[in-house]
Amino acid sequence: MSEIRVNIDVETRSTVDLRKTSAKIYARHPDTDIICVRYGDEARIAAGEAPKEWLCYRDPMMPRDLFDWLLDPAVKLVAHNAGFEHAILTAPHLRKKYTIPEITLDRWDDTAARAARQALPRSLEGVAQALGLDVQKDMEGSRIMMQLCKPRSWIDVDGNDVPVWWSPDENPEKFEKLSDYCATDVKVGTALSSATRPLTEKERQIWLLTEEINETGLFVDWRFAEVAAKVAKMYLKHLDAQMQAVTEGEVSGATKVVHLKEWCAKQGYVVYDSVEDDKIILDKGAVAQLLERDDLPNNVRAALTIRRRAARNSVAKYEAILNRVDRADNRVRDTLVYHGASTGRWAGAGIQPQNFPRNTVKNWEACASDIYAIAEARLTFEDFEDKHGADVMDVLSRMLRGTITAPEGHGLIFPDFSAIEARGVAWVAGADKLTRLFAAGGKVYEEFASSVYGIPAAEIDKDSPQRFLAKTAVLGAGYGMGPKKFLATCEAQGKVIEPQDAETIVQAYRTEYYQIPLLWRGLEEAAIAAVQRPGREMTYKSETGAPISFMVRDGFLLMKLPSGRLLFYREPRVVQVATPWGARPALEYFTVNSVTRKWQREKTWGGRLTENAVQAICRDLIAEAMLRLRAAGYRLVGTVHDEVIIETNDLSDENVKRVLSIMTEVPAWAAGFPIAAEAGKGVRYGK
Repeated sequence: MSEIRVNIDVETRSTVDLRKTSAKIYARHPDTDIICVRYGDEARIAAGEAPKEWLCYRDPMMPRDLFDWLLDPAVKLVAHNAGFEHAILTAPHLRKKYTIPEITLDRWDDTAARAARQALPRSLEGVAQALGLDVQKDMEGSRIMMQLCKPRSWIDVDGNDVPVWWSPDENPEKFEKLSDYCATDVKVGTALSSATRPLTEKERQIWLLTEEINETGLFVDWRFAEVAAKVAKMYLKHLDAQMQAVTEGEVSGATKVVHLKEWCAKQGYVVYDSVEDDKIILDKGAVAQLLERDDLPNNVRAALTIRRRAARNSVAKYEAILNRVDRADNRVRDTLVYHGASTGRWAGAGIQPQNFPRNTVKNWEACASDIYAIAEARLTFEDFEDKHGADVMDVLSRMLRGTITAPEGHGLIFPDFSAIEARGVAWVAGADKLTRLFAAGGKVYEEFASSVYGIPAAEIDKDSPQRFLAKTAVLGAGYGMGPKKFLATCEAQGKVIEPQDAETIVQAYRTEYYQIPLLWRGLEEAAIAAVQRPGREMTYKSETGAPISFMVRDGFLLMKLPSGRLLFYREPRVVQVATPWGARPALEYFTVNSVTRKWQREKTWGGRLTENAVQAICRDLIAEAMLRLRAAGYRLVGTVHDEVIIETNDLSDENVKRVLSIMTEVPAWAAGFPIAAEAGKGVRYGK
């Protein structure tokens, strides 16, 4: 007997703004209620049967067939972004009101996760359009849904704001339209179930782990976040006043970038975009570049310094913590998105700890004490800066990680892979010299700098410009970065170098580790050959590197990684492009543009394919490490890039060593990969 798959879509209303909080807080808020549910057996819906209807606002009694399906553990429940439906159907007050049976997370199949895994748009309407499904999402119904999901208005009752909800008796056509919209989503979801591949068993375990982490949440010090947000706002007003004074009123605030750019131009100090020669820029790199100038007048230097201080997003981050924390247990949930990038890496959500600065303060508690003192007017901004050698916004930015903490009697261990992508490039390319140096724990950057500049490695200081250039090349040039991009990368880090230095170091990297440019070329040629010969597998493998294969099947170019996992490229084709060396073939495919978020065709080349492959391999390594850590009994509460956050009551050195041992275990498919990791520990999350 085939598995019964029941597709479900739930429409809700609440006084809570879902965009500013998490699905868990939204679902569990007492004002949150279910308006209607459309559902049905996918096999019957695919055969033409209309999704069934439960209008909760008319009848709170759940239909018997839906109850039986929810009760039966053998029935697979399907939804798009299933985490939301799961949160709603397991919210205690809604379970009680509608007599909803207990539902475990492992019963769900998430079609958004399926779409993401195949590098398709994550939204229901986006993936429906990308796949050309016969049933398309109802966008007019979406507009109605946005109306009915929140109060129509608010009235004052005895001094309290009370929501006034849309009435189904007064607006029956809107509620009928909402139910139709909900039914369309079920039809689209059902079509999507047939059009997408199920997650492999390992990927399903990774999806489940992601949802478990989202459910557990990060324990946060929201009381400090409250004070920090207040102080950050106070400091921004302080900076606004300084900016007005320095520019004699021509720039009204520290965040008025356009006005500041115009003011700097009037003073004769500008930075032009490296691509558009006539475009003036004033981003982080441009500010750093201007501040490097010896001829900068004091007023311009002061204005740029004020701008740099105001640019940190401490206010928004602390407010995000306050908006999303569940104050009943001090946890922020839903911080991860499974397969947020086409390579499989997680994306951040909510407070997005992925964007928290890694450079943390050394004495968090002492800094916190002084932040409280500012809030209570016991310490001035100037005295704070004298004491800490940095402005308030800089310190608050570096305190963000420490706002993530642990319950009383517990602490955090946070193991982190070391230079994992640079190691991955060397391993895949078969650049044995670099791989061996990484594996031996050698001074990789000093050795490379030594070969470039003819200085003994032992004489190259950690803070020397030679080591900086070598490190930037080893960590960044593996994906085909050219001299121009290298120059911009250095400038973004506040280091201004000469074009010739960039040219020298990039060419030296490509010569020293010649197998890496061969990898770029080899992957591009294999991918193009696979597109030109559908159904045939094309593989690139250097003499000692790892194999990467390509094949076209069912409208996708598939990249097969050493782990066996696939990356997907939709509707690939080979086109001719003009280059300085003449016309050449190039690979083109549909993808979600990382800037515009639109579904469109983009071209790629070997360096980008290398980046995809290596980042995907590194994701496989950390995902498998996380599964091993969970199996060993560790409580995982987050992951940030190549780092795992573990909540534990054992911060002993022996336990940290055990964590690192599990973290650095090399899977059979990655034999020879020079994995290394370091781990921090403490009551608060840090570097």
